[in-house]
Amino acid sequence: MGDPDHNLTHYRIVMALLVAGGLLYFVPYVLGVQFNSAAPAGAFATISSFLVTSSNASWAVGIGYVSTALFALMGAIAAGYTLITGGRAEVPESTSGH
Repeated sequence: MGDPDHNLTHYRIVMALLVAGGLLYFVPYVLGVQFNSAAPAGAFATISSFLVTSSNASWAVGIGYVSTALFALMGAIAAGYTLITGGRAEVPESTSGH
């Protein structure tokens, strides 16, 4: 793993992941919460009622369990990486005043 501030390819990967994460948050929010009162009938009303937890609690519980498992996995990876590397950066930062 490199520092995205020093590598254009890593920077682009980080930005793509940030955009994907933003879309995965924003699109269901708009379709679920905002369209819930605006879409009286049709396909958007069906999608909206599916994405709102008050009308689809089993979906919310399942996503909650998956999210908790993924957070635990990310935490285990971060802790393992820190223990293996000792918390040291892979690429030393430049100390020159450029």
